[in-house]
Amino acid sequence: MDKIGLLVLKVISKGCTSCVGTIKNHLYRAKGVLGIHIRSKDVIVLYNPIINPQNIIEESSINTFYRVVIKENKLIDRETIHKIIKPIRKYVIR
Repeated sequence: MDKIGLLVLKVISKGCTSCVGTIKNHLYRAKGVLGIHIRSKDVIVLYNPIINPQNIIEESSINTFYRVVIKENKLIDRETIHKIIKPIRKYVIR
């Protein structure tokens, strides 16, 4: 069965609190990031499971601009994504 990584980050901007939305630009620079959704101060990242999630954080340099804590990191079936995504609203997966 095909797996995908699900990473939930708690993110707090070091500047203005409404600037968390710009984290997408930083995260999409990291290798292996497939999709991102922001829900309040949580950022949900779908990623290629061969990539270490810590590398995503380091490669995107988000620690420079945000305080980041990994809340959850797990592998899920690709079919399960739709059960998670549906309640979240619109999701972009590239």
